[in-house]
Amino acid sequence: MQIPKNFDKESTYGLYLQGRDLYRFRKYNLAEEKIKASLSKDELFFPSLVEMMKLKIFRMDYDAACHYGKKALSIDTYDGEANYYYGIIASKLSKSNDALDGFQVASLTPDYRVAAYTALAHQYLGNNNYIKAEEYAKSSIKNKNIDLEK
Repeated sequence: MQIPKNFDKESTYGLYLQGRDLYRFRKYNLAEEKIKASLSKDELFFPSLVEMMKLKIFRMDYDAACHYGKKALSIDTYDGEANYYYGIIASKLSKSNDALDGFQVASLTPDYRVAAYTALAHQYLGNNNYIKAEEYAKSSIKNKNIDLEK
């Protein structure tokens, strides 16, 4: 397949797609350039905010990642991907309640359910809440088995 000739690669969406693909190919510096360019055209472009959040997590710049995460979640509070990565950021910043919130909302999205349940189990284990940790670990295993049956 070829990109249509009239598709604007330099549009907000075009730059986002390039950045997303570069991220997937582990070309993080180039990915960040494209995502920054996308956000310079529209600072509230949700997909680019989430992608920048992931890039900042990769660089272990959790404060910057948190900034992009909060901006993204202010636009779409219930997005599974944004909440999952926000949970990771909050966990790294020792904001346990925020991490729990992020992972719980992410668990509502099938694509992030197993990972979110696993992260919730880790969070509760770290909080010495062994009953909740076991519940979420079992939920993670149960949902992983459901995914395998498909």
